[in-house]
Amino acid sequence: MVRLDESNIPINWYCPPCDRLENPEKFKNLDNASSATSNGTTIETAKKTPAVTTNSTPKTTPTATKPNSQPQKTSTPVTQQQKVTSHTTTKTTANSNGSSSNQVVARTTGSQIIISRTGGNNMPPAVNNKTPNNAANKTTAPPNNLAANRLVFPDVKVRDLPFFPIKAMLLRPCLLKPKDVSQELQQQNLAFYLSPDQANIVNSGRKVEANGMVVYKMHILLRFTKKSGDGVHDDDFPKNLCLKVNNKVCPLPNPKPVPANRPNMESKRPPKPLIITSLCKLNTKSCLNQMSIAWTAVPDNVHAVSVYLVEKLTPVDLLTMLKSRGQRDPEITKALIRSKLEDKEQDEIATTSCKVSMACPLGMARMTYPARSSTCDHLQCFDAMLFLQMNERKPTWQCPVCDKPALYDNLLVDGYFLDVIKSADLPSEENEIILNQDGSWHPVPKEEDEAKKEERREEGGRQGGS
Repeated sequence: MVRLDESNIPINWYCPPCDRLENPEKFKNLDNASSATSNGTTIETAKKTPAVTTNSTPKTTPTATKPNSQPQKTSTPVTQQQKVTSHTTTKTTANSNGSSSNQVVARTTGSQIIISRTGGNNMPPAVNNKTPNNAANKTTAPPNNLAANRLVFPDVKVRDLPFFPIKAMLLRPCLLKPKDVSQELQQQNLAFYLSPDQANIVNSGRKVEANGMVVYKMHILLRFTKKSGDGVHDDDFPKNLCLKVNNKVCPLPNPKPVPANRPNMESKRPPKPLIITSLCKLNTKSCLNQMSIAWTAVPDNVHAVSVYLVEKLTPVDLLTMLKSRGQRDPEITKALIRSKLEDKEQDEIATTSCKVSMACPLGMARMTYPARSSTCDHLQCFDAMLFLQMNERKPTWQCPVCDKPALYDNLLVDGYFLDVIKSADLPSEENEIILNQDGSWHPVPKEEDEAKKEERREEGGRQGGS
């Protein structure tokens, strides 16, 4: 038996799969050779190792004589490739698909390391970096609880409030989505920030009145809205609403009383925005404000919540802005009078004049600034100041004459009737005028006026006697 001195053999750890991935060209010839081999054939591949330069001279091994008198063998220096016939030990492992594969075995023969593989597959095992089919077909989806907690900010339009012009949007309209439809009571937490500049603006407009009440010029406004028929969101409170801002309960408007003849009618709160300025953090160090909203979910009834930085205006401010728009041209009103008093068809009675009152239908007093919406087609006006004061208390924005919408943006002071009110021809005690077919006007004749007053006295006497 030949004893070898392996002290000068360089040890180089080698991973065939990694080498196959990093150097595909290196195994190109081996791929072709493996396809041509038959079952049971053993192909030995020698690892290509770079030449190692050492100062020591390769040693020769001592020779020994075998019983069969074989020639002596000496060790040779390390070469790049060399085939040696010797006994090789292999280990067989079972794959996941049930087939067997031979494990790569490293053995030393002489002064080199030979890597060999036996079996049908003679190539180093390739590393599978591909995703399995069942994993590839799966779409990455968030868990159900994360999807339910995700906030939804739809692109909606919220109706403007004339008394609260928006200066900044602190929280975009966010839908109140039920997280668990099996539960009746729902809850959602939201937060909004104020920048240091916005907090300073609110604090700078703060003042304390004589009665100790704190008044702000700039406010933080919270709105619960719901989509209306025209696609614009109007103020509307969710059912059984409970609102907390920074762990402080926010007061809500009192519900309307239920009529006695409709006892089963549900009591609802009057729709209006909520001023939460006193509940918010207004210091410049910490401007994070948190809200907790609890409500009862109603099918097909989705609300949105939004927060704004607004300026509080008074009816005087809105009247000043209204007058700054200018007046409706008197000629337009004259054309409207002529169109209403023009000759009708033969089967209809022609009207040559009509009577209009200079008293406001809201306060029954003479108007100061006669106004009318551009969407109204009647001649009767109402007092702009009284109309604005009424909508400040209860913002309905409906025409008191025809009950149609009369939005602030559509209001105009009528120049024709403003000239009539300022005219010296109109007696101070008289509020009714007669409009002629040509667009002119004149006060009600005294005889007609006196007859009308006498009729009123008689009617009052009859009511008093009864």
